[in-house]
Amino acid sequence: MPEFTVVDNAAAMAAYEPGRAKPVSVLKATGTNVVVFAFDAGTGLREHVAQQPVLLQVLEGTLTVESGTEVVKLRQGDLLHIEQGVSHSVEAAERARLDAARAAMNAADVEQVLATMERLKAEQDRHAAEQSDARREQVGGGEFHL
Repeated sequence: MPEFTVVDNAAAMAAYEPGRAKPVSVLKATGTNVVVFAFDAGTGLREHVAQQPVLLQVLEGTLTVESGTEVVKLRQGDLLHIEQGVSHSVEAAERARLDAARAAMNAADVEQVLATMERLKAEQDRHAAEQSDARREQVGGGEFHL
C-alpha cells in the first residue's frame, strides 16, 4: 500500500459550468474522501445534514456557509470544520471552488470497530461475573443457613 497519494492540481479537476455547483471526487484513500466543488456565481448547496465530520477549505473565490442563525463568510484559504449531524447550506455570490474533505470508514474499519466493541463487552461481562462470584464467596457461597 502506498504511503502517499498525490493528486496534482485537484482544484482544476472541477470545471465551472454555467448555473451549476459541480462536485468532482478527487481522492478516495484510506480514511479519507475529498470532493472539490466548482460553484458558478449565484449557485450553492441547499440545506443538508453532514453525515460525518467535514472540513471545508475555500480554494478560490468566496463562499457563505449558513447553519441555523450562524452565517460564516469564507475566503480563499479559509477552513471551516462542521460536526456530524449539523444542518448547513453553502452559497456562492461569485465563482468559487471548495475542497470538502471527510473521514471515510471502509468495511475493514467498521469490522475492526465492531470487533473491538465485542471484545470490550466480553471483558465487561467477565469482570461483572468475577465481582458477583467474589460477593458470593464473602457471604458463604451465596447460601443462607440457619
